[in-house]
Amino acid sequence: MILKLTTEKLTQEHNTFKKELCTLTDTLEFHSKEQSDLKATVNDVKSDVKKMRIQNQDIDILKQSLDKLLHEQNIMQQRERINNLEICGIPEYKNEKVSEYLISIAKIVGIDLSIEDIVHIHRVPTRLPNRPKNIVVKLKSTQLKYGILSAIKKGVSQPTKEAANAANYKYIWIRNCRIYVRRSDTSPSVLIRDITDLKKIK
Repeated sequence: MILKLTTEKLTQEHNTFKKELCTLTDTLEFHSKEQSDLKATVNDVKSDVKKMRIQNQDIDILKQSLDKLLHEQNIMQQRERINNLEICGIPEYKNEKVSEYLISIAKIVGIDLSIEDIVHIHRVPTRLPNRPKNIVVKLKSTQLKYGILSAIKKGVSQPTKEAANAANYKYIWIRNCRIYVRRSDTSPSVLIRDITDLKKIK
């Protein structure tokens, strides 16, 4: 009788231990799965970070390429405009030939300009609605452009010299086809674009 009770008790304890062992096994399997899931998540994050780094590198490369293209475009635009002249203040007329205005201006300052020297010429809108549209002309060469500018400036330089001397200005000089005057060593320089700017000399 005692042996039977002992056997039953051992059987119960064994069953209880077996259940606890199963529970522990389930718990370990659960935690193992969680750990596997966490590891997979970490690997996914690492993969995403790696992809982001690659994308950032690609973005940097694209940005450098874009900057280079913009720089080249800027240089091309500057080259495109290097032979351009802009003329302001010429009245507008119906059916006008703006090329004749430029040829006449060139003739006045002693430059023999023909229609073949003009690549294209047209008026462009101005911000001031009550003023005539400016004329933009592209010439065949930079030499021709600066020849016209120099001749025009020479026509302005003599009156500028006279006005500067009368106002006791110490300096007058031409740089890049632009006329400048300065009263003294410490005073600011004054740009003289045309005859109307002579009123700046006081």
